[in-house]
Amino acid sequence: IKNIKKYSFVVIAVVLRIYIRSSMTVKKRSAIIAKQIKSRFTNHFPKKQNENKEVSGFLKSVSDYKRKIKDLKHKIREEEKNY
Repeated sequence: IKNIKKYSFVVIAVVLRIYIRSSMTVKKRSAIIAKQIKSRFTNHFPKKQNENKEVSGFLKSVSDYKRKIKDLKHKIREEEKNY
């Protein structure tokens, strides 16, 4: 019975070592494979960075109005400071 307990502890230690080492190798390999997949994906489907999208007329007019209002507010504040 003493030998069984002794060998069971050894077996448990060996199994834990194998489990930890295998999990680390799987983790490293998965990171390498993920990098390879990303690089292949980006090589086959490059991003189109130079594409300029047209802004709608409504958004342009809203931004123009906002800019004009901001300028008017700034002018009013300047006039109030001068008096």
